[in-house]
Amino acid sequence: MMTRISELLALEATVNGDRLAISEIFFDSKSGALRHIALHVNDWIAGSEALVQTDFVERPQPDQGVWPVNVDRATIEQAPRWTDEDTEPHDEAGSLFDLSNWPPLIVGPFGGTYAPMLLQAQIAEEGFSHPERAANEADAQTPPEVDPALLRGLSRGSEWLGREAFGDDGSLGTIKDLLVDAEAFRVTHLVLETADQGLRTLPLSRFRYTAKGGSHAVLRAAKADLDAAPAPDALIGA
Repeated sequence: MMTRISELLALEATVNGDRLAISEIFFDSKSGALRHIALHVNDWIAGSEALVQTDFVERPQPDQGVWPVNVDRATIEQAPRWTDEDTEPHDEAGSLFDLSNWPPLIVGPFGGTYAPMLLQAQIAEEGFSHPERAANEADAQTPPEVDPALLRGLSRGSEWLGREAFGDDGSLGTIKDLLVDAEAFRVTHLVLETADQGLRTLPLSRFRYTAKGGSHAVLRAAKADLDAAPAPDALIGA
């Protein structure tokens, strides 16, 4: 079953008969795997969002407006806490510097031309060894019960909505939504709102990286790819 991530964010999590608002969904932008959902538990613990691993959630039930969670209230109360301050806009591909505002081509000291955007994409895909990054990766392995920084390197689903997407030949449109395989718990497609073709979908595998600050996403795609791309309803089955 395919569903939009915006619909999942609008559901309520059920925990032992209680209904809790879902404030965020965290996923791995490389594999698409859903990792955590953040539950609004302000009635239980003031000012808190509880993080629950997707290992403990069942298949969502959009027709009933709920997403069942297989933990008790005590477990929720002891879960790691999350706030907006715990996650900052970042380049999901892990780049340490942003070249997105540079000119499309620059001329080197010996007359050669270089494409900053292509350079950044290559760095993002191949990885970059740096002590600070190594420390961040070590932090991400800290048990959730101890360190809420386990979210480092994950994407916030809501932040993708409304983000502009660029491809090989310029702007492709705006990311209107994300499609989620609700059985595999995996983001599979981006839903783009385009100027000429309306809503079109591209596989998440086309994603390359997000510019520093989250201003836009860069995809391995061109405008011509949108001509043959399916509409979201064709994948959802509506």
